[in-house]
Amino acid sequence: MTCKVLATRASLDRHTAVNLDAEVNNTMKEFGLEHRVFACIHDNAANVNLAGQMINGTKDRPIAFYIGCAAHSLNLSIGDAMKKGVDQPFENMVAAARRLVGHFKMSSLATNGLRTKGKEMLSSEHHGKGLIQDVSTRWNSTFYMLERLSLLRWPVVAVLSDQSLTKPQEARVLDMPVKSWKLAEEIIPVLRKVELATVLFSSQSKTTSGVVLPAINGLVEQLKAMTFECAVTDGRRRATTPPGQNFRDTLVQSLTERFFLDQLDVTYEETNTCEPVPFYLLASFMDPRFRDLSFVSEHERHALVKFASKTVKAMPSLPTSSGAASSISEPEVFPPPKKKSKSEVAMEELLRKGKSSNNFEESTREEESQAEKNRKIDKEVQQLSNEAPIGLTEDPLMWWKENEKRYPFIRNLAARVLAAPPTSVPSEEIFSKAGLVVSKKRASLKPAVVDAILFLNKNDM
Repeated sequence: MTCKVLATRASLDRHTAVNLDAEVNNTMKEFGLEHRVFACIHDNAANVNLAGQMINGTKDRPIAFYIGCAAHSLNLSIGDAMKKGVDQPFENMVAAARRLVGHFKMSSLATNGLRTKGKEMLSSEHHGKGLIQDVSTRWNSTFYMLERLSLLRWPVVAVLSDQSLTKPQEARVLDMPVKSWKLAEEIIPVLRKVELATVLFSSQSKTTSGVVLPAINGLVEQLKAMTFECAVTDGRRRATTPPGQNFRDTLVQSLTERFFLDQLDVTYEETNTCEPVPFYLLASFMDPRFRDLSFVSEHERHALVKFASKTVKAMPSLPTSSGAASSISEPEVFPPPKKKSKSEVAMEELLRKGKSSNNFEESTREEESQAEKNRKIDKEVQQLSNEAPIGLTEDPLMWWKENEKRYPFIRNLAARVLAAPPTSVPSEEIFSKAGLVVSKKRASLKPAVVDAILFLNKNDM
């Protein structure tokens, strides 16, 4: 799967939903995409969500699905879990860790001391490893910071205890209490599971939106299976729920809500919906690795098969550019009615049955053709649902390329849902590249020039 850049626009007005809606609509018209955009992936921002609702639902706004970035939703779920508790112990622990790591990043003396202590106290495979500073907007960076800090805990404590490396007053402020170290150790295994899902979603190799619901369901099941040691709080030795378990439970609840794991029944969904649940379910069904839909109930599976048939029946054919070969062929086209001979025209004219009879016959043929088309669609969808899934490491797009002739109707739906990435990573990469292009020394570049530079750079021209 490859990602291309069409336009990079400078927004001179406020980033309101109305302005974003107008910009997206104008860009689609500029490139002739009014009837070819099937889904738009965004970063979950409130103004962008509202813009998506405005783009959907009208005849002139053809985007069918407006989907939030899956990796960003994961990060938001982590934020929900971090805020758990009256005193927010997890956020306070992360803030203390951030302050401690920041001290080592700012002090070359402490850094050199940490390197020396690490060689003395750690195995050779960990020699030379330093602390990692997290960035709030960078996915998984908090996990990387806590994991490395936990690994280097005792060398860090040794540096803080050495007055030749750290002033006593600084050590008192920076030193993390035992409770904070314990909290970090408890949530690191939980964050490690989330990191796997983020890496999977952010990959641009064989990763489609069809992986989102199976991966999140698998993540939730693995989190639920994790066990934690009960904490003892007082002289009566009363066991309380471990903080790590509270963190895990809040994370599971947030994932369930943000990814709608308890709302996977599409029995009453309409084909003109723009909700993420039908999109993710269709993507999983069209992805040959997950089409068995093992993460849903049998009732939900049957409902999705019916919904897929309705969606294909309501969906127009993929338009193709004139003179260019399309990788997705058009569905079967029924032949037009034969041209009438002069004798047939004369007979109808003389008997005065021509016009009404002709209209009736054409209408009957159209109804029969549509009914036959619908039967073929139902047969294709049922056939696809009965096929065994392919291996997890195989390429879903290659499978569809090899089998598209077996599914002349539903392959168009597969081309649409599988083309949409699960995250907004490609757009985030454009932001980073734009920051390198528009530097302090090149701040006078015109928006059109920046647009052209990024277009050429990201499309390998």
